[in-house]
Amino acid sequence: MGFDFTMKALYTGIWIAAVSLFMELLGFNTQKWITAGGFGTVLLTLAGREVLQHILLIGLLCAIVLIAIKIYYRFSLTSSRVS
Repeated sequence: MGFDFTMKALYTGIWIAAVSLFMELLGFNTQKWITAGGFGTVLLTLAGREVLQHILLIGLLCAIVLIAIKIYYRFSLTSSRVS
């Protein structure tokens, strides 16, 4: 989901940049529009959110794997004593 969202944000950004360039070629000043809309800030916020989400997910998965290994190790020790 994160990669798909990132690609959609990038695709949208490219279209906005293309429209902005076209408007500049027609003679309109689009720098104020992009700055007023906070286009760059929005993209940075969305990208930062995706990166943070992936970092937290990796940490969570690592913790789950360590817990699973610990449980497996304890189970294998107790089962070998009973046999």
